[in-house]
Amino acid sequence: MVLAVRPRWLMHGHLHLSYQRQVDLGGGPIEVTGLDCDGAGSGNWAILDVASMRWLRFQGKPISNALRSLAPR
Repeated sequence: MVLAVRPRWLMHGHLHLSYQRQVDLGGGPIEVTGLDCDGAGSGNWAILDVASMRWLRFQGKPISNALRSLAPR
């Protein structure tokens, strides 16, 4: 499927480790991000800023605290 679509970014989860790297599967470079499994201490969730395509990671914080810190004051 990835080779047919040729995306610039590929994100997936629950691999039991978090990582980010660039790969070339024959159709040009693809940025690949893998998130850790549920319940992991870090790397199991993140927020993607789609305007800049940059990851905002909040390691070890509950989601409610991270979202609260993003709210305008």
